[in-house]
Amino acid sequence: MFKKQTQTPDNLEELLREAAKKKMTLEERREQRVSFVMGMLPVDSPLTKDEVRKMLNKTCL
Repeated sequence: MFKKQTQTPDNLEELLREAAKKKMTLEERREQRVSFVMGMLPVDSPLTKDEVRKMLNKTCL
């Protein structure tokens, strides 16, 4: 197996500090929840992102 070489940007710490200051919007948080749920589903799950959004909306999350 070959290991992929990755490079870390020289300004990574600066980028992380800036990202930590950013406030997520309500819509960004909702989409992050959708992404999390999709990532936790089995690969063969028939659920779509729209279905997950509808379920999350019903549960008021």
